Amino acid sequence: GIMIWSYFSYGNTTNPAISNATIANNKITLNIDGWRQLWGNSPSKGITLETESDSPINNVNILNNEISFNNFSGNSRESDKRAFGISFWRIYFPDVENQNLRIVGNKITNPLAGGIDLSMFVDQGEISQNRIVNPGQSKEIFRAFASGILIDRDVEDIEIKGNSIVDNQTTNTLKVGI
Repeated sequence: GIMIWSYFSYGNTTNPAISNATIANNKITLNIDGWRQLWGNSPSKGITLETESDSPINNVNILNNEISFNNFSGNSRESDKRAFGISFWRIYFPDVENQNLRIVGNKITNPLAGGIDLSMFVDQGEISQNRIVNPGQSKEIFRAFASGILIDRDVEDIEIKGNSIVDNQTTNTLKVGI
Protein backbone atom coordinates (compact mmCIF):
# COMPACT_ATOMS: atom_id res chain seq x y z
CA GLY A 1 0.00 0.00 0.00
CA ILE A 2 0.88 3.64 0.42
CA MET A 3 2.03 5.07 3.75
CA ILE A 4 2.01 8.82 4.44
CA TRP A 5 4.65 10.04 6.91
CA SER A 6 3.90 13.43 8.47
CA TYR A 7 6.61 14.30 11.01
CA PHE A 8 8.11 17.54 12.20
CA SER A 9 11.76 17.61 11.15
CA TYR A 10 14.76 19.79 10.33
CA GLY A 11 13.73 22.47 12.82
CA ASN A 12 10.12 22.69 11.62
CA THR A 13 7.87 22.50 14.66
CA THR A 14 4.88 24.52 13.41
CA ASN A 15 4.14 24.07 9.69
CA PRO A 16 2.37 20.97 8.37
CA ALA A 17 4.79 18.38 7.05
CA ILE A 18 2.34 17.35 4.30
CA SER A 19 0.41 20.02 2.35
CA ASN A 20 -1.30 20.14 -1.04
CA ALA A 21 -0.79 16.45 -1.79
CA THR A 22 -2.89 14.12 -3.94
CA ILE A 23 -2.83 10.33 -4.07
CA ALA A 24 -4.91 9.37 -7.10
CA ASN A 25 -5.70 6.66 -9.63
CA ASN A 26 -3.71 3.85 -8.03
CA LYS A 27 -4.59 0.18 -8.08
CA ILE A 28 -3.49 -1.46 -4.81
CA THR A 29 -3.87 -5.22 -4.40
CA LEU A 30 -2.98 -6.60 -0.98
CA ASN A 31 -2.11 -10.30 -0.86
CA ILE A 32 -3.04 -10.91 2.78
CA ASP A 33 -1.45 -14.29 3.39
CA GLY A 34 1.65 -13.25 1.42
CA TRP A 35 1.83 -9.99 3.42
CA ARG A 36 1.84 -11.95 6.66
CA GLN A 37 4.75 -14.08 5.50
CA LEU A 38 6.78 -10.88 5.04
CA TRP A 39 5.51 -8.59 7.81
CA GLY A 40 4.13 -10.89 10.48
CA ASN A 41 1.45 -9.36 12.66
CA SER A 42 1.39 -5.83 11.21
CA PRO A 43 -1.99 -4.89 9.69
CA SER A 44 -2.30 -4.63 5.93
CA LYS A 45 -3.72 -1.31 4.72
CA GLY A 46 -4.24 0.26 1.32
CA ILE A 47 -3.51 3.93 2.04
CA THR A 48 -2.60 5.01 5.55
CA LEU A 49 -1.16 7.79 7.67
CA GLU A 50 1.74 6.47 9.73
CA THR A 51 0.08 6.14 13.14
CA GLU A 52 2.79 7.91 15.15
CA SER A 53 2.93 10.97 12.85
CA ASP A 54 3.12 14.19 14.88
CA SER A 55 2.69 16.92 12.25
CA PRO A 56 -0.59 18.16 10.70
CA ILE A 57 -1.67 17.45 7.17
CA ASN A 58 -3.41 20.12 5.10
CA ASN A 59 -5.15 19.86 1.73
CA VAL A 60 -4.68 16.13 1.17
CA ASN A 61 -6.76 14.37 -1.49
CA ILE A 62 -7.22 10.60 -1.77
CA LEU A 63 -8.98 10.22 -5.13
CA ASN A 64 -10.16 7.38 -7.37
CA ASN A 65 -7.98 4.59 -6.00
CA GLU A 66 -8.88 0.89 -6.16
CA ILE A 67 -7.88 -1.12 -3.09
CA SER A 68 -8.54 -4.84 -2.84
CA PHE A 69 -7.69 -7.37 -0.15
CA ASN A 70 -7.04 -10.77 -1.75
CA ASN A 71 -5.85 -14.26 -0.80
CA PHE A 72 -7.14 -14.21 2.78
CA SER A 73 -7.23 -17.76 4.16
CA GLY A 74 -9.52 -16.72 7.00
CA ASN A 75 -6.84 -17.13 9.66
CA SER A 76 -7.58 -13.94 11.56
CA ARG A 77 -5.12 -12.06 13.77
CA GLU A 78 -5.56 -9.44 16.48
CA SER A 79 -3.88 -6.81 14.29
CA ASP A 80 -6.66 -7.18 11.70
CA LYS A 81 -8.68 -4.63 13.68
CA ARG A 82 -6.56 -1.89 12.04
CA ALA A 83 -6.59 -3.39 8.51
CA PHE A 84 -8.69 -0.70 6.78
CA GLY A 85 -8.68 0.18 3.10
CA ILE A 86 -7.94 3.84 3.89
CA SER A 87 -6.89 4.82 7.40
CA PHE A 88 -6.11 8.16 9.01
CA TRP A 89 -5.45 7.27 12.65
CA ARG A 90 -2.98 8.90 15.01
CA ILE A 91 -2.12 6.75 18.00
CA TYR A 92 -0.08 9.27 20.05
CA PHE A 93 -1.18 12.60 18.57
CA PRO A 94 -4.93 12.22 17.91
CA ASP A 95 -5.72 15.91 18.47
CA VAL A 96 -3.23 17.38 15.99
CA GLU A 97 -5.28 19.82 13.90
CA ASN A 98 -5.54 18.63 10.30
CA GLN A 99 -7.37 20.57 7.61
CA ASN A 100 -9.16 19.76 4.39
CA LEU A 101 -8.91 16.01 3.92
CA ARG A 102 -10.83 14.67 0.90
CA ILE A 103 -11.44 10.96 0.36
CA VAL A 104 -13.43 10.76 -2.87
CA GLY A 105 -14.24 8.17 -5.52
CA ASN A 106 -12.29 5.22 -4.11
CA LYS A 107 -13.29 1.57 -4.39
CA ILE A 108 -12.36 -0.72 -1.50
CA THR A 109 -13.08 -4.45 -1.70
CA ASN A 110 -12.91 -7.09 1.08
CA PRO A 111 -11.03 -5.14 3.79
CA LEU A 112 -10.26 -7.18 6.90
CA ALA A 113 -11.63 -4.35 9.08
CA GLY A 114 -13.58 -1.47 7.54
CA GLY A 115 -13.38 0.55 4.37
CA ILE A 116 -12.41 4.02 5.62
CA ASP A 117 -11.15 4.93 9.10
CA LEU A 118 -10.98 8.57 10.21
CA SER A 119 -9.63 8.53 13.78
CA MET A 120 -7.98 11.92 14.11
CA PHE A 121 -9.17 15.50 14.32
CA VAL A 122 -10.01 17.04 10.95
CA ASP A 123 -11.40 20.51 10.26
CA GLN A 124 -13.08 20.56 6.85
CA GLY A 125 -13.18 17.70 4.44
CA GLU A 126 -15.23 15.32 2.39
CA ILE A 127 -15.83 11.59 2.25
CA SER A 128 -17.96 11.00 -0.83
CA GLN A 129 -18.61 8.81 -3.86
CA ASN A 130 -16.64 5.89 -2.40
CA ARG A 131 -17.72 2.28 -2.97
CA ILE A 132 -16.96 -0.13 -0.14
CA VAL A 133 -17.71 -3.82 -0.71
CA ASN A 134 -17.76 -6.61 1.91
CA PRO A 135 -15.91 -4.98 4.83
CA GLY A 136 -15.15 -6.93 8.03
CA GLN A 137 -13.58 -10.07 6.57
CA SER A 138 -11.58 -10.88 9.72
CA LYS A 139 -13.17 -12.48 12.76
CA GLU A 140 -10.59 -10.83 15.07
CA ILE A 141 -11.85 -7.26 14.82
CA PHE A 142 -14.10 -5.20 17.04
CA ARG A 143 -17.41 -5.66 15.29
CA ALA A 144 -17.90 -1.87 15.09
CA PHE A 145 -14.75 -1.82 12.94
CA ALA A 146 -16.58 -4.01 10.39
CA SER A 147 -17.95 -0.78 8.97
CA GLY A 148 -18.04 0.96 5.66
CA ILE A 149 -16.86 4.24 7.19
CA LEU A 150 -15.66 4.67 10.78
CA ILE A 151 -15.46 8.18 12.31
CA ASP A 152 -13.78 7.88 15.70
CA ARG A 153 -12.62 11.39 16.61
CA ASP A 154 -13.92 14.95 16.64
CA VAL A 155 -14.41 16.30 13.15
CA GLU A 156 -15.73 19.66 12.01
CA ASP A 157 -17.29 20.55 8.66
CA ILE A 158 -16.90 17.10 7.12
CA GLU A 159 -19.37 16.15 4.39
CA ILE A 160 -20.13 12.44 4.16
CA LYS A 161 -22.36 11.88 1.15
CA GLY A 162 -23.01 9.67 -1.85
CA ASN A 163 -21.04 6.65 -0.64
CA SER A 164 -22.07 3.10 -1.53
CA ILE A 165 -21.55 0.47 1.17
CA VAL A 166 -22.42 -3.06 0.06
CA ASP A 167 -22.32 -6.52 1.62
CA ASN A 168 -23.27 -9.02 -1.08
CA GLN A 169 -22.04 -12.20 0.62
CA THR A 170 -24.11 -15.20 1.68
CA THR A 171 -22.85 -14.69 5.26
CA ASN A 172 -22.70 -10.95 5.90
CA THR A 173 -19.66 -9.39 7.58
CA LEU A 174 -20.72 -5.73 7.47
CA LYS A 175 -21.96 -4.61 10.90
CA VAL A 176 -22.21 -0.80 10.61
CA GLY A 177 -22.56 1.37 7.52
CA ILE A 178 -21.25 4.66 8.91
